Amino acid sequence: MGTHPNLPSRVKDSSQTLLDVIKSRPEFYLGTKASQFCSDLPFLFKVLSIQKALSIQVHPNKAYAEELHRTRPDIYKDPNYKPECAIALTEFEALCNIRVHQEIKEMLKEYPVIASLLNPATVKSFEEGDETAQKNSLRELFGQLFDCHDDKIKAAVGELVENLHKKGDLSRREAMALRLQEQYPFDVGIIFSFFLNYITLQPGEALSMDPDEPHAYISGDCIEYMANSDNVIRAGLTPKFKDKETLLKTLTYQMKRPALVQKKVETDIDGCKVVQYGSNYKEFTAWSFEVKSGIESPGKVFEEPAILLTLRGHGTARFGEDKEEIAEGDVLFIVPGTTLSLAGTSSDLVAYICHSNFSG
Repeated sequence: MGTHPNLPSRVKDSSQTLLDVIKSRPEFYLGTKASQFCSDLPFLFKVLSIQKALSIQVHPNKAYAEELHRTRPDIYKDPNYKPECAIALTEFEALCNIRVHQEIKEMLKEYPVIASLLNPATVKSFEEGDETAQKNSLRELFGQLFDCHDDKIKAAVGELVENLHKKGDLSRREAMALRLQEQYPFDVGIIFSFFLNYITLQPGEALSMDPDEPHAYISGDCIEYMANSDNVIRAGLTPKFKDKETLLKTLTYQMKRPALVQKKVETDIDGCKVVQYGSNYKEFTAWSFEVKSGIESPGKVFEEPAILLTLRGHGTARFGEDKEEIAEGDVLFIVPGTTLSLAGTSSDLVAYICHSNFSG
């Protein structure tokens, strides 16, 4: 949902795209604040239902995205960056960020078949060096991994999988690795996944991903909201093009824990709960509305452009004196300055809203 040219939203019962409408009156549809910073909707809003793992990928920072689009527009289709957040709707598995140094050291000892793909001197420098040496060595290690011949990767993944089958009592990460082998046989991403944090979100929890950081969504349903871009640098778990040199240049090599989104409950009264999901970026923030049948949420003013998705149920969206019947799957564009309230009618209503946040 949004205006990206790869799959632009269209106005119902019309040939117009949402972008056509915005461009007809940009200050009206983007608002005074957002229109100072952009001439287009600055965010994308998605629903994902993941049955097969998505690729391990990185989204470039703003400056590098502009360079990639200028020099390789056939692959990198727009000049924007794509920080993103994902709100779990079900139990949700993901890989995100490079694991902390101590965990990688322990991993290489626990799985010698992975270490066997790497230069022992570089491994030693990574294990024993200072922070700068660790990052430089990690870049070399990743380069060595992605330079391995397919036959060598196939043999290593085969040995890893065989050892896991023999082990029996598997961790969730190890069980995931076996599923990845079923989905992407002998892919280098199976090895690379052991260098990344594995996390399981529960419904309502949310994950934040900065540009230049590796991640992959493994299974489950989520709401995803992000900057308006479709630039992807793939590392593994995909038959698509893997841009190794760009990947190695893009990564920050920061070793850190996953970053969860801070939630703020704005309304929690009988039959109505409204939660804001924060963001470190001006292009997007999100809200969830859960409204019981026969209850109406307090009016909320949206000062910047927003998109509403009806996830479940049936109800009404009230805009001042006007109202719109909404049901599962319905999507509304909310004009800046609108006061919105939602009500459940014949059933409870669950909706999500994404909007820009240039006003802070």
